[in-house]
Amino acid sequence: MNSLFLSTPRCTFSQYRAETYDSLRYHINRLQGILSATETDLQQTKGKLEEARAAAQRDRDVIRKMENRIAELEDTVSKQKSTISTQSKTISSTVKSQHRALSFSFTTPQHHWTNGQEATRVSRYQHVFNNPPPKFGLGDPVTPISAGNQATNATSGASSTAKSTNMSAIDRLNAFVPPIGPKAAAEEKAIPISSLPRNPPEGMMIMEETNLSAMDFGYKFHSLFQKSEAFGQLYINSSSEHPDNAIDSDTMAHLILASHPDSVSGLLADPTTRFVLLVKAINVFLISKVLRMGVVIGFDSTADSEIGQMMSLLYPDAPTTVRALLYEAMRRQVNRIRNKPLFTNFYNKRKNEHATALFRLLSPLVQRNHPKIWTDFVAIIEEAHNLALTMFSGPYEFQLHCAEVGDLFDAHSMFNRDATLVRSGCVGDSQTLMRKCHRVKLGVTPTIWFRNNSVPMNEPMQIVNMGHVMLSPMAVNGRTNCCCCYCCIKLWGLEFCRPSSEIFGSVEWMCYLATYP
Repeated sequence: MNSLFLSTPRCTFSQYRAETYDSLRYHINRLQGILSATETDLQQTKGKLEEARAAAQRDRDVIRKMENRIAELEDTVSKQKSTISTQSKTISSTVKSQHRALSFSFTTPQHHWTNGQEATRVSRYQHVFNNPPPKFGLGDPVTPISAGNQATNATSGASSTAKSTNMSAIDRLNAFVPPIGPKAAAEEKAIPISSLPRNPPEGMMIMEETNLSAMDFGYKFHSLFQKSEAFGQLYINSSSEHPDNAIDSDTMAHLILASHPDSVSGLLADPTTRFVLLVKAINVFLISKVLRMGVVIGFDSTADSEIGQMMSLLYPDAPTTVRALLYEAMRRQVNRIRNKPLFTNFYNKRKNEHATALFRLLSPLVQRNHPKIWTDFVAIIEEAHNLALTMFSGPYEFQLHCAEVGDLFDAHSMFNRDATLVRSGCVGDSQTLMRKCHRVKLGVTPTIWFRNNSVPMNEPMQIVNMGHVMLSPMAVNGRTNCCCCYCCIKLWGLEFCRPSSEIFGSVEWMCYLATYP
């Protein structure tokens, strides 16, 4: 019995010892594993530390080299400043009495002088358009002394009345170009005139802070196209003065582009439409060359590249937020280059390029010897380029479209410029003209849609300028204006002329021909 009691605790103690040993061995193995992992992490950390020390040493070497380079550049700049200061003092001493002009003017073309008595006056047989176009501020600034010398040379032998008339015409064309402010280039936006310095750098331009509406742009477009309309009415010549078969190929190609190959001859021969074709030729040039983003392209290659990339992303179905961001980015680029030095000179050169090209195209259709033709033409060129800068200096979106010859008249986007049509009995009401399927004979001004992308609401584009068109008269049987792309259906004694695209669900309008069987 005693042996039983003694053997039981002995077995229990041995088991306890075995369990304790296994437990300790397990803990030892676990701790050894933790130690091994910690040593591995330590080695990795030491490796990273060595790499960081090496990188820090390389950075210190680069910083030391940059500091040395900065010191060299500062020394070079200080030497250049002293040289420039010395040159400026030398130059300022020679022109101390002259005042700098902040305006750019348009100079009339200089005629060629001949020997003898003809040297004191302009030849009456010398055509104005055989001379270069007016200079848009590309020459040296006109000082009071140089202006007096130029006036004396250009008008020697003329009366004092003629001098005052010529000078007043030039003065009316002068436009003040305000200088740039210090914050405009940095913030890439317009600044008010009140913050400008009193003595700004020369050759710099600013923009007023504007937030133009659809009505504002409608007025600007109307004013521009009214000027081209008045120019065409006043200066158009007759076919007897310049035969149409003598028109050069470039001018004829531009007239065909403005109208249609089959209708250009008839428009030129008809005195009532000849001047209208001239107006259309001017408007087509302005739309394709001036009122485009390309008018500021060529001054800054970096801005040109970025603007081109952003324009490539403006696909028709782009979301409103994406379009707003892209137009805002393009606005910043345009304002940034506008606020750069010498942009005014670049833009004046661009005006001269466009003026030269347009003069060459218009010369066979205008009265070349009219005394005011230069003044009125310069007004068109100047206003068009100013409008182009305004268009692209804000987050504005435009679509310009001229009606093609043969397009159906749309009363919602077109305006019939003729009070009555050629044929008697035709009603001139816009809705009636649209219902009777009148077609465009010549689209004179474009239809222009506008949208301000700074407005957060997803609004559709608004029409700010309705396209002025000339319409062709409709035949008696009511079928002249129908073509193969229209489906004529008889229904209840009436004939309905619908566009074929309506069959596929694209219904934009419908015109009814009241033709009984």
